[in-house]
Amino acid sequence: AAAGVAIGNLTTQLVQMGIQAAKSIPQLIEHSIDLADEMGKAAQKAMVSVEAFSALSYAAKLSDVGVEGLTTGLGRLNRTLADAQGGNEKVAKAFSDLGLNVMNFSGTTDEAFSQIAEGFKNMADGPAKADAAFKILGRGWQQLAPLMNTGAEGIARATEEAEKLGITISGETFRASEEFNDNLKRLQESV
Repeated sequence: AAAGVAIGNLTTQLVQMGIQAAKSIPQLIEHSIDLADEMGKAAQKAMVSVEAFSALSYAAKLSDVGVEGLTTGLGRLNRTLADAQGGNEKVAKAFSDLGLNVMNFSGTTDEAFSQIAEGFKNMADGPAKADAAFKILGRGWQQLAPLMNTGAEGIARATEEAEKLGITISGETFRASEEFNDNLKRLQESV
């Protein structure tokens, strides 16, 4: 009889756990949709594809760098690249100090970021490194320093890991999440 009661109690507990798990599924879906929407909007602010940004944000997370710091840093990098390629010699020198020729950048911002990270990693710590990082990435360079110190190889390894884990977000997923959230807001406003 005691075994029957124990089995009954265990069954009840398992059913309750199953009910709780089922209740959390909609919350998990909502969180995933919100995350894809937020990631896509941050990528737009940084002027990087959502695929590249989501993979790079995973690399940043491994270095304790937040999405906001990454967004700001990439946005600043876009402006700095344009300035340097437009003839601003002071900024071009900052790239040169990292062993890079700004005129050789022809790819995407995330590719340039990896090359800059490699130069940053290879430069000796000290005032010259801090000055170059400040001129290229602005005041937020210190937030990005742990990620930059992993170099191009560290960033590539982490972004490949993100792809293998399936946590990169496609442009299509972002657009669908954005549309879903926008429609949900419209529905909430009409009630």
